[in-house]
Amino acid sequence: MASEEGVVPRADKERSVSSGAEVTVYTEDVFDVGWPDAPHRILRNTAVREWEAAGKPPSGRRPGSGTIIATRTRDGQTSEIERYSSVTATPEYAGDLEYFPLWAGQSCGLVHDIKPAGQIVRDTVREAEQVIGRLCSSS
Repeated sequence: MASEEGVVPRADKERSVSSGAEVTVYTEDVFDVGWPDAPHRILRNTAVREWEAAGKPPSGRRPGSGTIIATRTRDGQTSEIERYSSVTATPEYAGDLEYFPLWAGQSCGLVHDIKPAGQIVRDTVREAEQVIGRLCSSS
């Protein structure tokens, strides 16, 4: 997601790389419209804070349930996106990211830059080679 080539909006990438694991929220029941009973981890945003402030009510009783928060235009067709939908914001969406799920695992605290995907792979290989080298030299 945090690669230059990732299809999520730049603002979502920037928020993810500037966040740490402590700001993620693990839940099964926030962004469940279209994906019920699916555990997920997200960054806390306005939608999550409003849901928490309301006492974490179930689907259908959350603040703003049923309201339209965005549109998606694909192949010339525009559709509406309901609040708490389990969609990922991509360039074809128009709406406020504060109401989209900002998917992020606990490892978001380990990612600090938005880089080209090829560079991410090269960095990962280099780091793995360093670890392997240390393990081999200590045996």
